[in-house]
Amino acid sequence: MDRRHFLKITSAGAAATAATTASMPLFSAPKQQTAGDDGLSDRQWQTLDAVLDHLFPSETEAPGAREVMAVYWLQRVLRDDETDEVHKQFLRAGVAQVDETASELYQKSFAGLQHEQREAVLRHMEKNQQQGRAWLQEMIRYIFEALLSDPVYGGNPQAVGWKWLQHTPGFPRPPKEKRYFLL
Repeated sequence: MDRRHFLKITSAGAAATAATTASMPLFSAPKQQTAGDDGLSDRQWQTLDAVLDHLFPSETEAPGAREVMAVYWLQRVLRDDETDEVHKQFLRAGVAQVDETASELYQKSFAGLQHEQREAVLRHMEKNQQQGRAWLQEMIRYIFEALLSDPVYGGNPQAVGWKWLQHTPGFPRPPKEKRYFLL
């Protein structure tokens, strides 16, 4: 199954998930951002980047997590004063758990593992840890947010995700000074 078909099939599930989580704040503009106040070390950012890339890898004809700037999207979420602190702790704890699991299974950090080993670590988290499965679901949701967002909000640069999905955005699109959180 190609990725485009997969996304079309899962869109119904994503819509249902969005409806059930509509009351949760997903992303809003950071009120005060300071470099380094996201609570993750450089090594943890490397781990998170590797996880996102593994979950949604780049392909010749399709953007991956790196092209849609998913790690940047999550950095904004973690620096956002409007993001619930419990949610931030959940995101940070998941990153730590990935490296702990990689260390347990392979005595290496997640970023230092081969593709098959990374898959095994994420599958282990999915099957053996309730929080691990929920964390992985959140990572996929944030990848989709970065993929589908209007570029004015910081993900999907040059509308790379929209172009790949052959999506035509609604008009008028928000200018930078009239993004919803500034109104």
